[in-house]
Amino acid sequence: MKQNNFKLDKETLIKHRFWFLLGLFVPMVFVVLILLWTSVANATRAAKASVDGTLTSLGSIPASPPNPSWVVDLKPRETTVGEKKKEIWENAWKSQASLLIYPKELASLEPMHFGQEISYDIRDQLINNDVFNRELEQLSKVVNPVDKDGHGAVQYLGGYQQVLLAEPKFDARPTSADVWLPLEDLWIKGGLLDIVRDCNDTVATFHNKDREEIDRIEQERTKKKNDIDRIERRLKAKDADTRYTAERREEMQQRQKTLAKEIKPLETRLKALRERHQPDRARGEIDRQVFTNRTWQLELALAEDENGRGGRVLKGKLTNLSGRRQLLGWRFHVTLADAPAVELLADGEPLGPRESLPINQSIKSLTAQGITGVRQILDWRTAPVKRIDRIVLSVLSSSRTAALTKLDEYNAFKTKKTDESGGGADQSSTGNTGNAKVGNFAQQMAETRRKMGGNISGPGGGPAQGFKGGGGGGGEALTARYSTQSDAVRRVPVAMKLVIDQDYLQDLLTAVANSKLRIQTTQMEWQHFPRGESIEPARPEEENPEVGQETGTRPAPAATAGKQPVPGNPAFGGGFGTSESQAAASDELSANVIEVEIYGIASVYERYTPNTDK
Repeated sequence: MKQNNFKLDKETLIKHRFWFLLGLFVPMVFVVLILLWTSVANATRAAKASVDGTLTSLGSIPASPPNPSWVVDLKPRETTVGEKKKEIWENAWKSQASLLIYPKELASLEPMHFGQEISYDIRDQLINNDVFNRELEQLSKVVNPVDKDGHGAVQYLGGYQQVLLAEPKFDARPTSADVWLPLEDLWIKGGLLDIVRDCNDTVATFHNKDREEIDRIEQERTKKKNDIDRIERRLKAKDADTRYTAERREEMQQRQKTLAKEIKPLETRLKALRERHQPDRARGEIDRQVFTNRTWQLELALAEDENGRGGRVLKGKLTNLSGRRQLLGWRFHVTLADAPAVELLADGEPLGPRESLPINQSIKSLTAQGITGVRQILDWRTAPVKRIDRIVLSVLSSSRTAALTKLDEYNAFKTKKTDESGGGADQSSTGNTGNAKVGNFAQQMAETRRKMGGNISGPGGGPAQGFKGGGGGGGEALTARYSTQSDAVRRVPVAMKLVIDQDYLQDLLTAVANSKLRIQTTQMEWQHFPRGESIEPARPEEENPEVGQETGTRPAPAATAGKQPVPGNPAFGGGFGTSESQAAASDELSANVIEVEIYGIASVYERYTPNTDK
């Protein structure tokens, strides 16, 4: 048998290089792993120990490091922030000063801070004295409410007592909390009524846009002319050659030319506007003006009476600027120069979009020299906000966030545990636990609907909450009412349910945003006014005297025997309609209105005094 001798030479290495290299690679892998386990792991542990040591040393540093240089730098900033906070607080409180009314029996409380102890003498004046409800009645008049004869702008569903809710009356000495809380109710209710008034006033106010444009253009033209004159004075100064370089003087001259070019179109526009208002002397015109609001454009000319009686006449036209048909029977308060104001009536058939109605009305004044302003006189037919159904305090919206919100008592009343009335019991709270946290979203929605008087689709049937019925015909102020509170401000959830012309919903929301109560709107819902109901006020003989039954809605009026239909709305100035045309007008009004619920958080600011250390 022949024996093969293995020969390790160059040829063998090349031929079997794979196996030779594989034999070397395997041990090299083990060598690398051993190096990683030893050297890299040690380095990682050392780095981790260094980081842990740094964190430990940082944790031992106090929250306010005793570094004098840092304190010196931060102290001025802290002072600036504190001053700015007080400035904002002061401005916010001053903006609400007109809301903070005090009955004459409580006038001595005005310089006090909310929640302070009230003396026995002051509180004793409230025994068997319906102070708060007298103030509530005065507050209700701020919106120009519809009276029993149908005259006025805004209705209260069932009367203001049911909408605004009675304030408490006392047959014994009240506590300080029993006095402060109804006062705060009056402030907030007054602020909410101001929203309704401001919304209506915004729509009722006419603007002379051409006159405003003329004033703006004149101011801009005057400013540019003053700039030209200022440049001219600088160029003609004795030291102009040494003060300004040639390039700078050229730039100034070019600026003069540019300003002069900008003035020319302003003067052209100004001339056109003035010609538009130039009275036609040949037709006996003394003055001509154009006034507009959201709905109407009223072009008026003051002229001599063509009949030669030496009087004056207002003539022109009323144009419908809205996108829908508008009923007539509108009244306007026209102010005149050198003469008493007059009332202008625009009546006739309803006007479609962009349609106009001629105006021609004689006035008794012989001295009127111009037309200075126009304001619409609102009634329940023409007012944007036509009815107030509910105003409720301490009611949260039906949102899920609100369902998790708990209302709390005022801290000063919550911590007071002594008997203010001289007895042994704690009288600092009325006993009402308030709107406590509701268990779930469905319960919260049900609670909200109950407080707002039922579903939005109906006029409401249950008594509004925020008060607990008490003796003597009054109610007890809800103590758990604040969503948040601090030294400077108390925030109270509020809600309103209104009937409003759908065209003016944005005006209402704007009035809410601009309210002195600084309301943060949290929810808004609306739907059309219920079919079959009329927005016309209930006649006195139609009111149901039974206690607890609401009034204020009635079917549309039918034609009355012996009455002839009259075009438009002849019963201008308010009152109840009797003709078939007025019945149809009432139906059309109801078709254009909606029911709105607005929920929000009102802010009531604490009295600010310069030495307030808060």
